[in-house]
Amino acid sequence: MLRMFQGAHHGTRLLTFLLYLILASVYSSTAFAGHVATVEADNTVYILYSAPNRLARFDLANSTALDDIVLDKVPTALAVDEGTAYLGFNRELFALDLNSGERLFMRNFSLSIVDIEVVGEFIYVQTENSGQYHVVDTNTFELKGMIDIFRGSRNIVGSAQQNAIFIQSTNGFSTVTKVILDEQGTAESIIETPYESNTPQGSKLYLNSSHTKLIQDNGVAHYTADLSYAGRLGGKHCNHDFRWR
Repeated sequence: MLRMFQGAHHGTRLLTFLLYLILASVYSSTAFAGHVATVEADNTVYILYSAPNRLARFDLANSTALDDIVLDKVPTALAVDEGTAYLGFNRELFALDLNSGERLFMRNFSLSIVDIEVVGEFIYVQTENSGQYHVVDTNTFELKGMIDIFRGSRNIVGSAQQNAIFIQSTNGFSTVTKVILDEQGTAESIIETPYESNTPQGSKLYLNSSHTKLIQDNGVAHYTADLSYAGRLGGKHCNHDFRWR
């Protein structure tokens, strides 16, 4: 997930990054038409495009754009963890070593991949038109099981600190689901926030830097430990708005 930049050079980094996005749109007229996903990991922002097929990178620490990684297929989903980019190419899942550029095929799925998250040694893959999340071992590429969430959406947020994944419902219910994981990466237990009819529908989830709070883009916040109510921020929020402590 992309969080607000932090530190003494916050304003400079933000301005530089925004300038990078503007220049990218000027020099590549199709850049934003084909935007697929944006991820921040290890002080680098990764922006996945499908027109043209490429993975753009911006180093936040040095405020510099890195070389794009050209992709030979149309990408549909992205996650980044410990120097590896996990990419969905329709029904195919690949692992891309960001240092060497080596790309490994992991496995096929029956439907197109729409979202990916990584927690520990396991990858969580959601396929099109499904509330099911496939659990894949990062080392063996073996399918370990499935997690079935009736009101799932295309927004998985993972936390190794909480040993859990969080899922935002987008089918008319303002509900957040926490899936606590077992040793095999599958569901040990599942808890949900109460349905609130007077709460605007959220569509995205963001964690604070300590992974103790979770906020929906409708401004509603919850504690990650038990999904109890943690307050509300005014208005709609996006992934550039905050970095909590």
